[in-house]
Amino acid sequence: MASVRLKLFKGKTLKNGEHPIVIQLIKDRKRKVISSGRSCSSDLWDDKEGMPKKQHPNRIQLTTFLLHKKKEAHDLHNTIETDRGSSYSLEEFEKKYKNENKKTSFFKYVDELVANYISIGRVGNAKIYKDTKREVYKFRNGLDLSFTDIDLQFLKKLENFFRAKGYKENTMSVFFRTLRSIFNKAIVENCVKKSLYPFDTYKVSQFDTTTQKRALSQTDIKHLIEFNPNPENPLFKSYNYFMFSFYMMGMNFHDMAFLEWDQISSEKLSYTRAKTGKHFIIKILPPAKLIIDHFKTFKDGKYVFPIFNELKHTSPQSKHNRIKKILKIYNKDLKEIGSTLEIETLLTSYVARHTWATSMKKLGASIGIISEGLGHDSEETTQIYLDSFGNDVMDKANELLLNI
Repeated sequence: MASVRLKLFKGKTLKNGEHPIVIQLIKDRKRKVISSGRSCSSDLWDDKEGMPKKQHPNRIQLTTFLLHKKKEAHDLHNTIETDRGSSYSLEEFEKKYKNENKKTSFFKYVDELVANYISIGRVGNAKIYKDTKREVYKFRNGLDLSFTDIDLQFLKKLENFFRAKGYKENTMSVFFRTLRSIFNKAIVENCVKKSLYPFDTYKVSQFDTTTQKRALSQTDIKHLIEFNPNPENPLFKSYNYFMFSFYMMGMNFHDMAFLEWDQISSEKLSYTRAKTGKHFIIKILPPAKLIIDHFKTFKDGKYVFPIFNELKHTSPQSKHNRIKKILKIYNKDLKEIGSTLEIETLLTSYVARHTWATSMKKLGASIGIISEGLGHDSEETTQIYLDSFGNDVMDKANELLLNI
């Protein structure tokens, strides 16, 4: 028979003056202690109850966490004893317990995700995850965090924390969507149980703002098509980036930057969208082919568009920085183009994607092919519609753009 208890290990004092809280397993008169990842000062710890005292400022959160850790240890003990009988050693228990809980720390888990994204060159994703960790870390005042701590009440308090800092809805949307993504990944990797998923109740969609007009009217699109600046015009590149995106089903700027010549045949363009992993094979419409042909006359390396310097931008970080820099110039140029053409809607790189979808709908494309002009709660919802149709159907629908 074994017993599981929570104790304050007073034989060790941490830098903050507190003592580690440990899980103590006693079996066959032998003792094994395993760190819970939490600490407490002796004056705020109840030795008899094996829990923080009522005066502890974070008593409820800490107690909830410790009870969960104790239950995990107790359940693991029962599982091992059922499988092996009472012959198992405390060393075996410790190994299994640490292995099953090696990623329960939210911050450590996010660090692993960030490191993985950097290793595969997805620097943008790494930054978003790193930024989200930083904000949650501030909210926790540097205290460690377990996935079991992230419940409905936690999310509401985090929202209040963000609002107190004056964060806008869009900023909070990014942080909470990233937090939800992290939780989903942790579920897949068995770092937390699916039953503890809090985002079925806490809706991230509450932060979505739909008041800003993002799609251009058909009249505005016609004005853009007729604008057609010559290559000597400083706005030429940005103009063609926008129109290429529009004619190629709203291809985003990041994917355009990485587009290589060997991904283009005489009639088709093939690429995998970095953000979603969805693969596209798109028929190249004549206006897009004219853009490709122009840049082909200045072909210098493997990339279609002159965004990267292949000798200079060699690392994922340098490419990320370059895209960020050129995107800023691109959006500045689009703003000038919009002003020149007296287009009321603020022109940005995203407007091309949004306008493509709404234009398709207005031109009679099935709403099953293109959802409400990217008006879904998330971009992934639109992709679900797109995935159900073949390339030929999408190509035929996309040709409707030529009727503008």
